Parts: sequence; structure tokens; C-alpha cells
Amino acid sequence: AAPAPRAPAPAAPPAVAKKVRSPSTLRRLVALAEREVEAACAERDRLAAELAGGGDYTAVARLAAQLAAAETRLAETEERWLAAAEELGSIA
Repeated sequence: AAPAPRAPAPAAPPAVAKKVRSPSTLRRLVALAEREVEAACAERDRLAAELAGGGDYTAVARLAAQLAAAETRLAETEERWLAAAEELGSIA
């Protein structure tokens, strides 16, 4: 017996075009990210200074966890800034 005919493979979804943002939007995003980086740096520095002051084990553990979270936020914010700056540079 002959094999049953196969149904055609479903078509791939159409490629989604990357939305092009205007230079003014990108400049605003870069400026916003710069302010967020400054705030995240200040928070990280404040926590590091507080942690350097020592204290009991629970306070040090709490501060260390907060410092790790602040460093993660800073890294994420720096990545957003870099992406927006690169996008702006590619169209400017």
C-alpha cells in the first residue's frame, strides 16, 4: 500500500519587523538609563559602605543580600543604557 500523502508543513510565521525608534526617543531612553545608573551606583555604594561598617551576622547577611541585588540592578540598568546608546549610534 502506498503511504498516505503528507499535509504541507505549516508556513513559518512572518518575521516581525524590528520597530525603529526615533532618535529623540532613544536620546530620552539613554538619559533615563544614565539617571538610573547613577541612582543604582549610589545605592550600591551606600550598601557597600554600610556593609564595611560591620555589625552582627544577621545585619551583615541582610546587607550582603541587598548589595547583591543592587549590583544586579546596576548591571541590568547598564545593559539597557548600552543597548539604547548603541541603537542611537547606529541611526545617528
